[in-house]
Amino acid sequence: MSFNEAYRERIGLPFETELTVTNLPEVLEKTAWAIPFENFRILNKTSLEISKENLRHKILDEQEGGLCYELNPLLYYFLKDNGFSVSLVRGEVYNAAEDKWSGTGRTHAAVIVHDDSGDYLMDVGFGGNLPLTLVPMTGELVTSSNGEFKVTRLDTDYGDHVLEVKVKDKDEKRRIGYAFSEVPLVHVEDEMNEIRHLIETHEKSKFNKSPLAVQLLVGGSQTLTSSSMTTWEDGEKTKEELEYEDFVRLARERFNLHHVLEDRGG
Repeated sequence: MSFNEAYRERIGLPFETELTVTNLPEVLEKTAWAIPFENFRILNKTSLEISKENLRHKILDEQEGGLCYELNPLLYYFLKDNGFSVSLVRGEVYNAAEDKWSGTGRTHAAVIVHDDSGDYLMDVGFGGNLPLTLVPMTGELVTSSNGEFKVTRLDTDYGDHVLEVKVKDKDEKRRIGYAFSEVPLVHVEDEMNEIRHLIETHEKSKFNKSPLAVQLLVGGSQTLTSSSMTTWEDGEKTKEELEYEDFVRLARERFNLHHVLEDRGG
């Protein structure tokens, strides 16, 4: 099975579907619903170097999830295999709750697709903040089932654009999700492995300290940590406190993630 076929099978996209810019939002939705945002291999210390082959093994063959530097390169390779002109870019995540940048540097990866109709930001690696649609680089506000999104030109220390997000049922107004530079990365795997190293080792990285899994659902989302399960469904939030054994069970049952830290405890 080719990479293209394996990606389609993983997200439930028919092999015969011909992709255009018009139906790429369907790819984004199906990817978000099928593949969780998760960091289990970092904590298991079994992470893999970023390459097309390793991403296929981990996410398509082994049915795992990943973080932005895995999920967005996976999408990048899939789009290239389907004839699109695409590039990967880097940026810095903004913590709106604390009113500051993440502190880990340019450790977010995203995709830009270049089409005759324009350039569009695409992202399947931003946890519960996914646009689920193409976001025009021209600054047009777009909406999807997950909220409102807009790319704005703004000079920062981390790039000349920002993605503004207003997640449905969660945000009262648009906020900065991350800043990024639209300059395409030339050495994709080297850059993604640099991000991987920073996320795994940086003292300010939130992904090297405790397990996290996030997945969008049709009409909501689910977030799992070692101590809680939070579900949003039709605008209603429910949060359940967990023992570690429950975390292991829910990781398997709700996220299909079997590589958990059974001997880690709480």
